[in-house]
Amino acid sequence: MARKAPPLFNPLLFSQLWISGIRTRMQSNDAPLLTANLSHILRSLIIVLLLGVQLGCTATTLPPYEATYTTKLRGIKINGIRKFENTANNSYKVSWKAKALWMRLNEWSEFELIDGKKIRPISYHYTRKGLGTDKPIHILFDWDNMLINASKGDKQYQFTLEPNTLDRLSYQVQMQIDLLINPDSKQLNYTVANHDKLAHYAFNFEQQELIETELGKSLSKVFKREKKDKITRIWLSAEQYYVPVKIEQTEDDKSSVIAIKHWQSKADKSGLGLITLVPSPLRQNIIGSQNLASSQNINTNLTEDSSTTLTPTLTPTSTSTPAPTPSIDDTDFDGDF
Repeated sequence: MARKAPPLFNPLLFSQLWISGIRTRMQSNDAPLLTANLSHILRSLIIVLLLGVQLGCTATTLPPYEATYTTKLRGIKINGIRKFENTANNSYKVSWKAKALWMRLNEWSEFELIDGKKIRPISYHYTRKGLGTDKPIHILFDWDNMLINASKGDKQYQFTLEPNTLDRLSYQVQMQIDLLINPDSKQLNYTVANHDKLAHYAFNFEQQELIETELGKSLSKVFKREKKDKITRIWLSAEQYYVPVKIEQTEDDKSSVIAIKHWQSKADKSGLGLITLVPSPLRQNIIGSQNLASSQNINTNLTEDSSTTLTPTLTPTSTSTPAPTPSIDDTDFDGDF
């Protein structure tokens, strides 16, 4: 006869049985001492046990996906497609294609992932048609010599490559990874390579907001970036792995809105193509443990945690057309925000 497998350890059941034993002992003369320390002991035990459950869960992953967007500029409808895909072992590609009437734009970035959390770009490419002289941009990252070799049209550029430098598309995937690893991030900073220099992007967390999108209601984190007279706000949906579901850009008192229309994971049932990220920080596991405890009707009473819970607000869907921008050029509908 085959031997039965030993029962799996159930930390929740164990904690409940342990609590029951404590209550029995409280009927004895030790009750005052036990009562004084019971609350602290129970909180600590349950968090540790549930933390073990969380650490045993599947690692955080990011699937390949395809997302479509739409906007209007000066009454012209613009459609865009963003794709993220695994092209080979630890080789990835993110691309952005947009079109409007006779205009076409194509951007893509190829990169690898270091230590399950840091993107290291290999190359970035940008082409356009229908917007005057086509001046393609190509950026090559020479990590061995810490140099960037780039070109725009016929002009060549070379300058120093700083550690953790990204390009105008890969930094957006890095943003997704950073939020998947640490959803409580309040500021996201990136060094981004343009064809002729490095730029520094800073995104500050504003609020958590429940908005209506073509995908339905989306609980999103809102981040803001300011650049001279231009303000960009992006809504990043946790349900879609922090893909932007809405982008609002305001410049010279005029604004435009890019809205998501469709999002689809491209990972197959076996999980092929998933990026496996490093485990979340300890604090995130503890937060997850508290949520798990709540779902099991166990009150941890962690009043010592002074973190503020953000109350989502519902923003009605706007049916009005976004205000037009003064003119259309290549930066009006490229993949950078």
